[in-house]
Amino acid sequence: MKIKDAYQAILIAIFLIPTIGLKAQDLRFRHYSVEDGLSQSVVFDLMQARNGFLWLATQDGLNRFDGYEFEVFSNDPADSTTLSSNWISSLFEDEQGRLWVGTHGGGLNLLNRETGQFQSFRADPNDASSLPDDVVTDIVQDARGEIWVSTYGGLARLNEESDAFVVYREDPERGAWLSTNRVLTLGVDVTGRLWVGTDLGGVYAYNEEENTFSAMALPGGVNDTSKDVILSLYSDPQGAMWVGTGGAGLFKLDLDGN
Repeated sequence: MKIKDAYQAILIAIFLIPTIGLKAQDLRFRHYSVEDGLSQSVVFDLMQARNGFLWLATQDGLNRFDGYEFEVFSNDPADSTTLSSNWISSLFEDEQGRLWVGTHGGGLNLLNRETGQFQSFRADPNDASSLPDDVVTDIVQDARGEIWVSTYGGLARLNEESDAFVVYREDPERGAWLSTNRVLTLGVDVTGRLWVGTDLGGVYAYNEEENTFSAMALPGGVNDTSKDVILSLYSDPQGAMWVGTGGAGLFKLDLDGN
């Protein structure tokens, strides 16, 4: 899962916390559970859309919260325009205000907010231009407006004109390339460059012009594999890239070289 933008966290806090004082002891939390209409109690991701609705990714359905009630979107096996899976793993709103929904086992979904219907993108072993795997871990949009999707089976860039994906998988014979297909998180820095966090493969920066992935070695012991498990990426407004790992702590890279 990625680290959410600071402004988004502030908006969510304002949305959900009725009383905010200057001191920590003045904070008041309101608890929402299945008794309040939440479809399930495991919440993997949160996102506040530009229209104010709060979206929640749970292990049993997609929830939309208006501050009063939850509306639940779920899979109907008899209806191909519903969510492809109820296990929601990631959420992303693009520059056009469209909601993209990643699932654990059901691929990628795009919500049509006017109709409430979903378009799904699934992995197909017989189609090289399909999503590489149905377990989606993250979704971002780069400076060119292109949608990138990370999965357990590789990295994918969507061509929206054809609904086809350009897939990036590990290739031991290529230099400056991904060393693993298991991609866990994505980030876009202030220059618009894509960053890729993997499971046991470390973190990479993508060069669009050369179509290469440069491994960014994190400091630490050679045998410390925990620094090669990248769980979160965040680009702050000052231009630094923050890297959260699976056991080696937090790293900060100042992109200006300082």
